[in-house]
Amino acid sequence: MRASYCENTTDREFCRLIEHELYHIGVERDEDGEPIYSDHTGLPKHYLAGHDVEVFFGETKRWGADESVKRLLEIAKNAPFVSETNIAACCGNCVIG
Repeated sequence: MRASYCENTTDREFCRLIEHELYHIGVERDEDGEPIYSDHTGLPKHYLAGHDVEVFFGETKRWGADESVKRLLEIAKNAPFVSETNIAACCGNCVIG
């Protein structure tokens, strides 16, 4: 996190940033979906997780819709530019399958 941002932002925005960063903590899992534990500490192993849709769900639920989410909602209300049938006709895997 950029120190100058943290120093100059509001408490609300700082809390939102911390929560956002916490979404990047992922727990490593085995092929059965169970947490993998460290042989040295006995604690779950972690990794730096990328953004996924859960980040947006969680942040929107807690902090409300920001301008990006509002824009996404407006886009979702409209019909798509390209229909599923057009995509299927252009996709090599769909045509072969």
